[in-house]
Amino acid sequence: MNNSFVTEETFITGKKGQKIAVKGYFPSDNGQKHPAVIFSHGFGGNYRWLEHHGKSVAERGIICFFLDFCGGGMESLSDGTMHEMTVMTEVSDLEDVFEYVSGRPEVEPDSIFLMGESQGGMVTACLASELKDKIRGAILWYPAFVIPDDSAKRIADGVSNFGGVDLSPDYDKVAAEIDIHEVMHGFDGPVLLIHGDKDGLVPIRYSEEADRTYADSELIVIPGAGHGFNARDAVFAIDRSVDFMIGHLKPRSRLFTLHINCYDSHDVTEAVTGRTIRQVLFDGEAEGELFNGKILPGGVDTQVIESSGDGTLSARYILEGKDADGNLCKIYIDNRGRLSEDVTYPFIGADSTVLDSLKASPLVGYKESDDDGFRIVIYRC
Repeated sequence: MNNSFVTEETFITGKKGQKIAVKGYFPSDNGQKHPAVIFSHGFGGNYRWLEHHGKSVAERGIICFFLDFCGGGMESLSDGTMHEMTVMTEVSDLEDVFEYVSGRPEVEPDSIFLMGESQGGMVTACLASELKDKIRGAILWYPAFVIPDDSAKRIADGVSNFGGVDLSPDYDKVAAEIDIHEVMHGFDGPVLLIHGDKDGLVPIRYSEEADRTYADSELIVIPGAGHGFNARDAVFAIDRSVDFMIGHLKPRSRLFTLHINCYDSHDVTEAVTGRTIRQVLFDGEAEGELFNGKILPGGVDTQVIESSGDGTLSARYILEGKDADGNLCKIYIDNRGRLSEDVTYPFIGADSTVLDSLKASPLVGYKESDDDGFRIVIYRC
Protein backbone atom coordinates (compact mmCIF):
# COMPACT_ATOMS: atom_id res chain seq x y z
CA MET A 1 0.00 0.00 0.00
CA ASN A 2 2.40 2.66 -1.24
CA ASN A 3 1.62 6.28 -0.43
CA SER A 4 -1.31 5.20 1.75
CA PHE A 5 -0.44 7.79 4.38
CA VAL A 6 1.32 11.11 4.78
CA THR A 7 3.00 12.65 7.82
CA GLU A 8 3.21 16.14 9.23
CA GLU A 9 5.41 17.52 12.01
CA THR A 10 4.63 20.76 13.78
CA PHE A 11 4.89 22.65 17.06
CA ILE A 12 1.89 24.07 18.86
CA THR A 13 1.84 26.63 21.65
CA GLY A 14 0.15 25.46 24.83
CA LYS A 15 -2.05 27.49 27.12
CA LYS A 16 0.97 28.28 29.31
CA GLY A 17 3.04 29.42 26.33
CA GLN A 18 5.05 26.21 26.13
CA LYS A 19 6.11 24.71 22.79
CA ILE A 20 4.78 21.17 22.22
CA ALA A 21 6.05 18.93 19.40
CA VAL A 22 3.31 17.07 17.52
CA LYS A 23 3.47 14.60 14.64
CA GLY A 24 0.51 13.29 12.70
CA TYR A 25 0.01 10.32 10.38
CA PHE A 26 -2.83 10.99 7.91
CA PRO A 27 -4.60 8.72 5.43
CA SER A 28 -3.72 10.01 1.97
CA ASP A 29 -7.17 10.62 0.53
CA ASN A 30 -7.33 14.26 -0.52
CA GLY A 31 -8.39 15.75 2.78
CA GLN A 32 -11.51 13.80 3.74
CA LYS A 33 -12.58 14.04 7.36
CA HIS A 34 -11.49 11.15 9.56
CA PRO A 35 -11.63 9.93 13.14
CA ALA A 36 -8.46 10.61 15.11
CA VAL A 37 -6.48 9.27 18.04
CA ILE A 38 -3.80 10.93 20.18
CA PHE A 39 -1.15 8.43 21.33
CA SER A 40 0.86 9.46 24.43
CA HIS A 41 4.29 8.10 25.34
CA GLY A 42 5.46 6.93 28.75
CA PHE A 43 7.87 8.27 31.38
CA GLY A 44 11.19 9.41 29.91
CA GLY A 45 10.07 8.76 26.36
CA ASN A 46 9.17 10.68 23.24
CA TYR A 47 6.94 10.12 20.26
CA ARG A 48 9.75 8.46 18.25
CA TRP A 49 9.25 5.48 20.56
CA LEU A 50 5.71 5.02 19.26
CA GLU A 51 5.37 6.58 15.84
CA HIS A 52 6.05 3.33 13.99
CA HIS A 53 2.43 2.50 14.90
CA GLY A 54 1.18 5.56 12.99
CA LYS A 55 1.32 3.83 9.61
CA SER A 56 -0.89 0.93 10.77
CA VAL A 57 -3.48 3.32 12.19
CA ALA A 58 -3.56 5.72 9.22
CA GLU A 59 -3.83 2.88 6.70
CA ARG A 60 -7.12 1.91 8.32
CA GLY A 61 -8.58 5.38 8.01
CA ILE A 62 -7.80 6.94 11.40
CA ILE A 63 -5.50 9.94 11.82
CA CYS A 64 -2.88 9.20 14.47
CA PHE A 65 -1.25 12.06 16.38
CA PHE A 66 1.77 11.77 18.66
CA LEU A 67 3.28 14.34 21.00
CA ASP A 68 6.37 14.93 23.08
CA PHE A 69 5.34 15.92 26.60
CA CYS A 70 7.10 18.99 27.94
CA GLY A 71 9.93 17.61 30.04
CA GLY A 72 8.60 14.15 29.26
CA GLY A 73 11.99 12.71 28.36
CA MET A 74 15.64 13.54 27.93
CA GLU A 75 15.24 13.73 24.13
CA SER A 76 11.90 15.55 24.07
CA LEU A 77 11.51 18.08 21.28
CA SER A 78 9.10 20.09 23.41
CA ASP A 79 9.97 22.76 25.97
CA GLY A 80 10.86 22.01 29.58
CA THR A 81 12.99 19.51 31.46
CA MET A 82 12.19 16.30 33.29
CA HIS A 83 12.92 18.09 36.55
CA GLU A 84 9.83 20.25 35.89
CA MET A 85 7.44 17.51 34.74
CA THR A 86 4.57 15.99 36.74
CA VAL A 87 1.65 13.78 35.75
CA MET A 88 -0.60 16.84 35.79
CA THR A 89 1.70 18.97 33.62
CA GLU A 90 1.44 16.18 31.08
CA VAL A 91 -2.36 16.14 31.44
CA SER A 92 -2.28 19.86 30.61
CA ASP A 93 -0.05 19.24 27.56
CA LEU A 94 -2.37 16.51 26.33
CA GLU A 95 -5.38 18.77 26.71
CA ASP A 96 -3.62 21.41 24.60
CA VAL A 97 -2.99 18.83 21.88
CA PHE A 98 -6.59 17.62 22.11
CA GLU A 99 -7.84 21.17 21.49
CA TYR A 100 -5.45 21.48 18.54
CA VAL A 101 -6.56 18.15 17.05
CA SER A 102 -10.24 18.99 17.55
CA GLY A 103 -9.80 22.08 15.41
CA ARG A 104 -8.01 20.39 12.52
CA PRO A 105 -10.15 20.48 9.33
CA GLU A 106 -9.37 16.82 8.54
CA VAL A 107 -10.63 15.59 11.93
CA GLU A 108 -14.19 14.60 12.83
CA PRO A 109 -14.37 16.39 16.20
CA ASP A 110 -16.91 13.95 17.66
CA SER A 111 -14.74 10.92 16.78
CA ILE A 112 -11.54 11.47 18.76
CA PHE A 113 -9.92 8.79 20.93
CA LEU A 114 -7.17 9.10 23.52
CA MET A 115 -4.49 6.42 23.79
CA GLY A 116 -1.43 6.06 25.98
CA GLU A 117 1.26 3.68 27.19
CA SER A 118 2.56 3.41 30.76
CA GLN A 119 2.62 6.89 32.32
CA GLY A 120 1.02 8.12 29.10
CA GLY A 121 -1.82 5.71 29.87
CA MET A 122 -2.20 7.23 33.33
CA VAL A 123 -2.21 10.72 31.79
CA THR A 124 -4.75 9.60 29.19
CA ALA A 125 -7.03 8.25 31.92
CA CYS A 126 -6.82 11.52 33.85
CA LEU A 127 -7.74 13.65 30.84
CA ALA A 128 -10.51 11.26 29.78
CA SER A 129 -12.04 11.80 33.22
CA GLU A 130 -12.05 15.56 32.55
CA LEU A 131 -13.20 15.50 28.93
CA LYS A 132 -15.83 12.80 29.45
CA ASP A 133 -18.14 12.63 26.41
CA LYS A 134 -15.92 14.90 24.32
CA ILE A 135 -13.92 11.79 23.42
CA ARG A 136 -15.18 8.59 21.85
CA GLY A 137 -13.10 6.25 24.02
CA ALA A 138 -9.74 5.51 25.64
CA ILE A 139 -7.08 2.86 24.93
CA LEU A 140 -4.59 2.15 27.70
CA TRP A 141 -1.49 0.01 27.16
CA TYR A 142 -0.01 -1.24 30.45
CA PRO A 143 -1.23 1.98 32.13
CA ALA A 144 0.91 3.04 35.09
CA PHE A 145 -1.87 3.22 37.67
CA VAL A 146 0.86 2.16 40.10
CA ILE A 147 2.26 5.71 40.09
CA PRO A 148 0.32 7.08 43.10
CA ASP A 149 1.40 4.08 45.21
CA ASP A 150 5.03 4.33 44.04
CA SER A 151 5.09 8.06 44.72
CA ALA A 152 3.70 7.62 48.22
CA LYS A 153 6.38 5.04 48.93
CA ARG A 154 9.18 7.31 47.67
CA ILE A 155 7.89 10.13 49.87
CA ALA A 156 7.87 7.82 52.88
CA ASP A 157 11.38 6.62 52.04
CA GLY A 158 12.72 10.13 51.39
CA VAL A 159 13.66 9.23 47.80
CA SER A 160 13.19 11.58 44.82
CA ASN A 161 14.74 9.56 42.02
CA PHE A 162 13.20 7.08 39.59
CA GLY A 163 15.08 5.13 36.96
CA GLY A 164 18.15 7.29 37.43
CA VAL A 165 16.16 10.50 36.89
CA ASP A 166 15.91 13.19 39.55
CA LEU A 167 12.22 13.93 39.75
CA SER A 168 10.54 17.30 39.99
CA PRO A 169 10.09 18.44 43.61
CA ASP A 170 6.34 18.25 42.93
CA TYR A 171 6.26 15.01 40.96
CA ASP A 172 5.63 12.61 43.85
CA LYS A 173 3.55 15.09 45.85
CA VAL A 174 1.17 15.61 42.91
CA ALA A 175 1.03 11.93 41.96
CA ALA A 176 0.43 10.67 45.50
CA GLU A 177 -2.66 12.88 45.74
CA ILE A 178 -4.31 11.44 42.63
CA ASP A 179 -7.31 9.26 43.51
CA ILE A 180 -7.11 6.80 40.65
CA HIS A 181 -10.51 5.29 41.41
CA GLU A 182 -12.07 8.74 41.22
CA VAL A 183 -10.35 9.17 37.86
CA MET A 184 -11.82 5.89 36.60
CA HIS A 185 -15.30 6.66 37.89
CA GLY A 186 -15.10 10.00 36.09
CA PHE A 187 -15.21 8.41 32.63
CA ASP A 188 -18.06 6.13 31.63
CA GLY A 189 -17.17 5.80 27.95
CA PRO A 190 -15.57 2.68 26.45
CA VAL A 191 -12.07 1.77 27.64
CA LEU A 192 -9.69 -0.85 26.25
CA LEU A 193 -6.90 -2.04 28.54
CA ILE A 194 -4.03 -4.14 27.14
CA HIS A 195 -1.46 -5.51 29.59
CA GLY A 196 1.16 -8.25 29.68
CA ASP A 197 0.99 -10.79 32.49
CA LYS A 198 4.77 -10.62 33.00
CA ASP A 199 4.94 -6.86 33.56
CA GLY A 200 7.47 -6.34 36.35
CA LEU A 201 7.13 -2.54 36.47
CA VAL A 202 3.36 -2.15 36.55
CA PRO A 203 1.83 -5.37 37.91
CA ILE A 204 -1.17 -6.51 35.91
CA ARG A 205 -3.35 -6.35 39.02
CA TYR A 206 -3.62 -2.59 38.45
CA SER A 207 -5.28 -3.13 35.08
CA GLU A 208 -7.44 -5.89 36.53
CA GLU A 209 -8.65 -3.45 39.17
CA ALA A 210 -9.22 -0.81 36.49
CA ASP A 211 -11.30 -3.29 34.49
CA ARG A 212 -13.47 -3.87 37.55
CA THR A 213 -13.78 -0.14 38.22
CA TYR A 214 -14.46 1.39 34.82
CA ALA A 215 -18.12 1.42 33.79
CA ASP A 216 -17.46 0.09 30.27
CA SER A 217 -14.13 -1.64 29.80
CA GLU A 218 -12.38 -4.64 28.30
CA LEU A 219 -9.05 -6.05 29.46
CA ILE A 220 -6.90 -7.96 27.01
CA VAL A 221 -4.07 -9.90 28.65
CA ILE A 222 -1.04 -10.76 26.52
CA PRO A 223 0.61 -13.91 27.90
CA GLY A 224 4.34 -13.53 28.50
CA ALA A 225 4.48 -9.81 27.67
CA GLY A 226 6.35 -7.44 29.96
CA HIS A 227 6.28 -3.66 30.30
CA GLY A 228 6.33 -2.65 26.67
CA PHE A 229 5.26 -4.69 23.65
CA ASN A 230 7.69 -5.93 21.04
CA ALA A 231 7.37 -7.65 17.67
CA ARG A 232 4.26 -9.82 17.43
CA ASP A 233 2.74 -8.50 20.69
CA ALA A 234 2.99 -4.93 19.43
CA VAL A 235 1.31 -5.84 16.13
CA PHE A 236 -1.45 -7.64 18.02
CA ALA A 237 -1.94 -4.69 20.39
CA ILE A 238 -2.17 -2.04 17.67
CA ASP A 239 -4.52 -4.21 15.58
CA ARG A 240 -6.86 -4.74 18.54
CA SER A 241 -6.64 -1.04 19.41
CA VAL A 242 -7.68 0.00 15.90
CA ASP A 243 -10.46 -2.62 15.91
CA PHE A 244 -11.68 -1.14 19.20
CA MET A 245 -11.77 2.38 17.76
CA ILE A 246 -13.56 1.39 14.57
CA GLY A 247 -16.02 -0.69 16.60
CA HIS A 248 -16.97 2.41 18.60
CA LEU A 249 -17.50 4.73 15.64
CA LYS A 250 -20.91 5.45 14.16
CA PRO A 251 -21.46 3.70 10.81
CA ARG A 252 -22.00 6.48 8.26
CA SER A 253 -22.90 4.70 5.04
CA ARG A 254 -23.75 1.17 3.95
CA LEU A 255 -21.34 0.05 1.23
CA PHE A 256 -22.51 -3.40 0.20
CA THR A 257 -23.73 -6.73 1.49
CA LEU A 258 -21.82 -10.00 1.08
CA HIS A 259 -23.91 -13.16 0.91
CA ILE A 260 -21.61 -15.98 2.05
CA ASN A 261 -21.95 -19.67 1.21
CA CYS A 262 -19.51 -21.99 3.05
CA TYR A 263 -19.10 -25.25 1.17
CA ASP A 264 -16.14 -27.06 2.76
CA SER A 265 -13.64 -26.94 5.64
CA HIS A 266 -10.42 -28.57 6.82
CA ASP A 267 -9.19 -28.82 10.44
CA VAL A 268 -6.01 -29.61 12.27
CA THR A 269 -5.86 -29.74 16.07
CA GLU A 270 -2.51 -29.16 17.74
CA ALA A 271 -1.44 -32.00 19.99
CA VAL A 272 0.04 -29.86 22.78
CA THR A 273 -2.09 -26.69 22.90
CA GLY A 274 -5.39 -28.28 21.93
CA ARG A 275 -6.24 -25.36 19.67
CA THR A 276 -7.73 -25.99 16.24
CA ILE A 277 -6.77 -24.28 13.00
CA ARG A 278 -9.68 -24.44 10.58
CA GLN A 279 -9.82 -23.32 6.97
CA VAL A 280 -13.34 -22.65 5.71
CA LEU A 281 -13.80 -22.47 1.92
CA PHE A 282 -16.57 -20.23 0.66
CA ASP A 283 -18.05 -18.39 -2.28
CA GLY A 284 -20.86 -15.91 -2.60
CA GLU A 285 -22.05 -12.63 -4.03
CA ALA A 286 -21.95 -8.93 -3.21
CA GLU A 287 -24.66 -6.37 -3.86
CA GLY A 288 -24.87 -2.67 -3.14
CA GLU A 289 -24.80 0.82 -4.61
CA LEU A 290 -20.98 0.88 -4.92
CA PHE A 291 -20.32 -2.65 -6.14
CA ASN A 292 -22.08 -5.76 -7.40
CA GLY A 293 -20.27 -9.00 -8.16
CA LYS A 294 -19.25 -12.45 -7.06
CA ILE A 295 -16.52 -14.00 -4.93
CA LEU A 296 -13.94 -15.73 -7.11
CA PRO A 297 -12.76 -19.29 -6.35
CA GLY A 298 -10.17 -19.38 -3.58
CA GLY A 299 -11.97 -17.54 -0.80
CA VAL A 300 -10.82 -18.92 2.55
CA ASP A 301 -11.48 -18.05 6.18
CA THR A 302 -8.63 -19.18 8.44
CA GLN A 303 -9.87 -19.61 12.00
CA VAL A 304 -7.70 -20.19 15.05
CA ILE A 305 -9.92 -21.74 17.71
CA GLU A 306 -8.61 -21.91 21.26
CA SER A 307 -9.44 -24.80 23.58
CA SER A 308 -11.91 -22.44 25.31
CA GLY A 309 -13.92 -22.26 22.07
CA ASP A 310 -13.20 -18.62 21.25
CA GLY A 311 -10.75 -17.60 18.60
CA THR A 312 -9.97 -15.40 15.62
CA LEU A 313 -10.95 -15.37 11.98
CA SER A 314 -9.20 -13.97 8.92
CA ALA A 315 -11.18 -14.22 5.70
CA ARG A 316 -9.35 -13.24 2.50
CA TYR A 317 -10.91 -13.24 -0.93
CA ILE A 318 -11.22 -11.45 -4.28
CA LEU A 319 -14.46 -10.40 -5.94
CA GLU A 320 -15.13 -9.59 -9.57
CA GLY A 321 -17.95 -7.37 -10.75
CA LYS A 322 -18.94 -3.80 -11.59
CA ASP A 323 -18.50 -0.59 -9.62
CA ALA A 324 -21.06 2.23 -9.30
CA ASP A 325 -20.03 3.62 -12.72
CA GLY A 326 -20.58 0.28 -14.40
CA ASN A 327 -16.88 -0.43 -14.86
CA LEU A 328 -15.59 -3.99 -14.63
CA CYS A 329 -13.30 -4.29 -11.60
CA LYS A 330 -11.91 -6.55 -8.91
CA ILE A 331 -11.70 -5.91 -5.19
CA TYR A 332 -9.70 -7.66 -2.49
CA ILE A 333 -11.09 -8.01 1.04
CA ASP A 334 -9.20 -9.01 4.18
CA ASN A 335 -11.87 -9.38 6.86
CA ARG A 336 -10.75 -10.05 10.44
CA GLY A 337 -12.55 -10.53 13.72
CA ARG A 338 -13.28 -12.80 16.64
CA LEU A 339 -15.47 -15.88 16.49
CA SER A 340 -17.40 -14.84 19.60
CA GLU A 341 -18.46 -11.52 18.04
CA ASP A 342 -20.74 -10.64 15.13
CA VAL A 343 -18.55 -7.73 14.04
CA THR A 344 -15.58 -7.81 11.67
CA TYR A 345 -12.97 -5.28 10.56
CA PRO A 346 -12.32 -5.39 6.82
CA PHE A 347 -9.59 -3.88 4.67
CA ILE A 348 -10.52 -3.33 1.03
CA GLY A 349 -8.27 -2.76 -1.97
CA ALA A 350 -9.59 -2.27 -5.50
CA ASP A 351 -8.47 -1.61 -9.08
CA SER A 352 -11.41 0.79 -9.45
CA THR A 353 -10.96 4.54 -8.92
CA VAL A 354 -14.54 4.64 -7.61
CA LEU A 355 -13.66 2.19 -4.84
CA ASP A 356 -10.05 3.21 -4.22
CA SER A 357 -10.92 5.55 -1.33
CA LEU A 358 -12.17 2.58 0.71
CA LYS A 359 -8.58 1.58 1.50
CA ALA A 360 -8.22 4.79 3.54
CA SER A 361 -11.57 4.52 5.32
CA PRO A 362 -12.40 2.91 8.67
CA LEU A 363 -14.69 0.02 7.81
CA VAL A 364 -16.80 -2.34 9.90
CA GLY A 365 -18.78 -5.43 8.97
CA TYR A 366 -21.77 -6.91 10.79
CA LYS A 367 -22.67 -10.57 10.51
CA GLU A 368 -26.35 -11.37 10.07
CA SER A 369 -28.33 -14.55 9.48
CA ASP A 370 -29.30 -15.33 5.89
CA ASP A 371 -31.62 -17.88 4.31
CA ASP A 372 -28.75 -19.84 2.75
CA GLY A 373 -26.02 -19.15 5.32
CA PHE A 374 -25.09 -15.68 6.51
CA ARG A 375 -24.29 -12.24 5.22
CA ILE A 376 -21.75 -9.57 6.09
CA VAL A 377 -22.99 -5.98 5.78
CA ILE A 378 -20.02 -3.61 5.37
CA TYR A 379 -20.25 0.03 6.43
CA ARG A 380 -17.95 3.02 6.17
CA CYS A 381 -17.54 4.66 9.59
